Amino acid sequence: MAIAQANPQIQVLWYQDTGVINDILSLRHSFANAPYFLLLDTSHGLIFSNTTTTQAIGTPSSFTISLWVYGKSNNNGGYILAYGSTESGPIWSINFANGYLGFNDVRSAITSSPPYHVCVVYDNGTATLYVNGTQVASSNVTLNNTITPAYIWIGNFPVASQQGGVIPPSWYGYIENVQIYNTALTSSQIAQLASSPT
Repeated sequence: MAIAQANPQIQVLWYQDTGVINDILSLRHSFANAPYFLLLDTSHGLIFSNTTTTQAIGTPSSFTISLWVYGKSNNNGGYILAYGSTESGPIWSINFANGYLGFNDVRSAITSSPPYHVCVVYDNGTATLYVNGTQVASSNVTLNNTITPAYIWIGNFPVASQQGGVIPPSWYGYIENVQIYNTALTSSQIAQLASSPT
């Protein structure tokens, strides 16, 4: 994962069951040579925490999130990526729910088959959602940046439902090549990210 490799203060934890966090992977800056996370069911997830602050990535006024996901909508929530904690709730989240892909209240119906490239640009209160390099929704969004602690959750974010991750389309799903930028990328930069999962 790019965020873990770029910042040695970010550590990786593994989430599988309520209240159980396995920190075996926290000894490594990256959990795999290839940048993907396989999902065999909806209850697994990875947590990125920061050893120097209670908020893993702080509260930037502008940021961009880019990732690939091979999964299906989960009516219980279907979290792909979230920022927050089980103690205090989410600051923001990207999820599938009832056939829609969304970033907080900004959402769009999913009409194509997975895998999808998903990108969110948040710029001073406006969130724009892209799927496969094309803008599909945009709206004003208020983020609760006072939430602490705040971790990056990849996959299940068990604040609303224990079974909170994406549904694997076959015997597995994946979330791949997660990148978080502390700036608002342009549409041409997003199209370039969407051109290849690697």
